[in-house]
Amino acid sequence: MATPPFRLTRATLICDVMSHLHAGFATVNPGDNLAKVIEAVTSIPAQRVLAVVDEGGKLVGLIRLPTICGEALDHLAPELLMADIDSLDDVFEFAQLEAARTAGQLMEPGVSINQNARLVEALRLLHDPIVNLNSLPVVDDDGRLLGVIDVVELLGMWMSGVNEPITDES
Repeated sequence: MATPPFRLTRATLICDVMSHLHAGFATVNPGDNLAKVIEAVTSIPAQRVLAVVDEGGKLVGLIRLPTICGEALDHLAPELLMADIDSLDDVFEFAQLEAARTAGQLMEPGVSINQNARLVEALRLLHDPIVNLNSLPVVDDDGRLLGVIDVVELLGMWMSGVNEPITDES
């Protein structure tokens, strides 16, 4: 007998969809250098945010893909970035990125969601213009990173078999 298709509902928990998403995600530690950061993010090309974790696997921050690309460009071709500097704020931002050499220096505070939260809460966070993320780290009750959910991946999951919209059913 075939397994019924997985249905997304307002009651669906993040932990329920984690097994339907990709298995891999890359992380770095706060002390990792730029080369390790670039190596980690390129190991999973679809990854849009890089999680920074401590020795115990707890999420301590995030590095957005544009930040990584900007830092790499800064070292490979700084004249490309300097061309857009037209204010004092831009100078300070450029100077801050120029000084960043480790994952800990590149990261920002980690926005995450607990594995036992409802999927609709994650979708709200992913849609929030203030949060401005396409990928969201999933943590356990102790703050340890369990995975990363991605809005594009969720759309793909919905299109490839979960073809009904989120409903009010439990």
